[in-house]
Amino acid sequence: MYILVNPANWREDSESELEAMSFVSDQFANTLEAPSFDHSKVKREWKSLKIVYKNFYQGISTKELWQKVLEYRKHEYANVCLLVEIVMAIGVSNSTVERGFSMVTAILSDRRLSLQHNTMENLIKANDGLWSKTEKEEIIDYALNHYMQTK
Repeated sequence: MYILVNPANWREDSESELEAMSFVSDQFANTLEAPSFDHSKVKREWKSLKIVYKNFYQGISTKELWQKVLEYRKHEYANVCLLVEIVMAIGVSNSTVERGFSMVTAILSDRRLSLQHNTMENLIKANDGLWSKTEKEEIIDYALNHYMQTK
């Protein structure tokens, strides 16, 4: 699937890339229904995008390429962009999931088994690395205050 994202993996014939797109669109058919995905336009969009890449974006990083395409050319390549967004949202390994389980295990102890769902959710959010120290403290304070009010 990651053949779609990195231009270094793109080939002249596009067949392996189109196969990967078909696989992604089949696997995420329900998800793609809502944004009105049109599989019949993918091949044309993909070939056009590869030409645009060669003429305008060659030599830039993969991250920068997709930032530009998703920001400035999403309307031209709407169906390809939907597939790429799905692929980019999928973790390359299960380490993210494992980290989440580890966090929950660390938070859940015999003394904390009575936490309400939203309190647990706030504790997990506070430990996920996305928040600044101040934001974490605010989330923890909120969760603690909410927990204390229910006791």
